[in-house]
Amino acid sequence: MSLITRKDVPLEETWDLTHIFASDEEWEMSYIQVDQDLNEILHGTVHLDSGKSILELLHRYDRLMEKFSRTSSYAFYKYSEDGTDSDNQKMKGRSQTLAKKTYNISTMIVNRFLQLPKGVLKKYMEEEKVRKPIIDLWKKLRRFAIIH
Repeated sequence: MSLITRKDVPLEETWDLTHIFASDEEWEMSYIQVDQDLNEILHGTVHLDSGKSILELLHRYDRLMEKFSRTSSYAFYKYSEDGTDSDNQKMKGRSQTLAKKTYNISTMIVNRFLQLPKGVLKKYMEEEKVRKPIIDLWKKLRRFAIIH
C-alpha cells in the first residue's frame, strides 16, 4: 500500500483554509505586511511617556499579534497538509522567522516597562480611560512573553 499525496486526496476530505486566507498569494501579502510592521516596532522608538502612549503601543502590539497568529496558523496548516512540499516548508520557515521577531518584541516591551522608574506606571494608571485596557493588554503581553 502506497501513501497518497495531498493533491490526490479528495477535496471533501481536506481542510478548508480559505477562511484564513483565500490563497497562498493572499498569505504572502499578509506575511510581507506583518514582517514590515514587526520591523517598524523592532527598529523604531518605543515611547512609554504617558498612559495614552502605553495604550497605543499595547493596542498596536495586540493587533499585530492577531495578524501574526493568522499568518502563522495558515503556514502551519499548509505544512501539516504536506510536509514534503518545498513551498509549504518555506512558508513554515518564514513563519518561524516572524515568530522569533514577535518574541523579541514581547521581550523588548516587557523590558521597557521594567525600566520605568517606580511610580511612573502607577501615575499613568491613574488615568481612568487607560487603566483597564492597559491592564488587560499587559496581561496578554506578559503571557505571550513568558510562554515563548
